[in-house]
Amino acid sequence: MNDKKFIYMTIVVVIVAGIIWYATSSSNKSDDTITTEIENQIIDESEGVIKNASQTQKSTNITTPTKTVSRPLITEDGIYVVYYGNSGFYPNMVNVKAGKTVRFTNESDKAMLIFTDSIYSKYSALNQLRSLGKGGVYDFTFTDIGLWEYYNKNNPTDRASITVY
Repeated sequence: MNDKKFIYMTIVVVIVAGIIWYATSSSNKSDDTITTEIENQIIDESEGVIKNASQTQKSTNITTPTKTVSRPLITEDGIYVVYYGNSGFYPNMVNVKAGKTVRFTNESDKAMLIFTDSIYSKYSALNQLRSLGKGGVYDFTFTDIGLWEYYNKNNPTDRASITVY
């Protein structure tokens, strides 16, 4: 009788493990998922410059299973661009010189409210006063050197950082 219980328990464990594996496999993720490799890219001044439409553009392509989207990382005016999409911030790590401006652009279906939990007043200056919907833009000029960690206060799991040197 104990042998039958052991066999039944083994079968149940194998089935549960299979269900968990299937639920977490990469083939079941949505088309909007950006790969970790792309999410973890770091940009600096030597990458991502966009010129006038009549000139050649240098930008980063993000490929999903259904489409490729070209996104400028730095405008011709030297403004860095961080995009907020349904999968979070892209790029999620940026290096900029002190005095540079970063433009946070909301391309998601969610409201965006850039916020930091830092107790230091220089970092809390980054906090937005109001949420922005799809298409909203928030510009911030970084004057103080340091690691600026931020998140979307409306969706706290979406986090990123900017290193100012």
